[in-house]
Amino acid sequence: MSEAVKAPREKREKRHNPKKEEKNARKALAELRANKGNTNAETHEACLVLARCLAAQGGEKYSEAEDLFREAIEGKRKALGYGHKSIGPILMELSDVLTETGDKNKVREATALEKEANQMAIAA
Repeated sequence: MSEAVKAPREKREKRHNPKKEEKNARKALAELRANKGNTNAETHEACLVLARCLAAQGGEKYSEAEDLFREAIEGKRKALGYGHKSIGPILMELSDVLTETGDKNKVREATALEKEANQMAIAA
């Protein structure tokens, strides 16, 4: 796995208080959605912040984290292009969440996402 892909995972692991961060991230995302809409780049970044808070908590939070990662990826792909280098690390984060669920279909998808992220890192 490339260093560019590992970096977000390592940052997420250093979080100290994901429950408190979740509350703040939810508030920020709600405000951005209300003021700038769902297609704004800042909204996509806020989705990532909340997704990372939820993923750090694990368990029942994985489902919502998965949805938010997917929303951010979709928005970034529309704005920056399908294979933009900034999308690879987010694919890896989504892959981590999918793997942690233990669902066989999601684990297969996670493997495919990891391959795609590594290809993006190589191409960059």
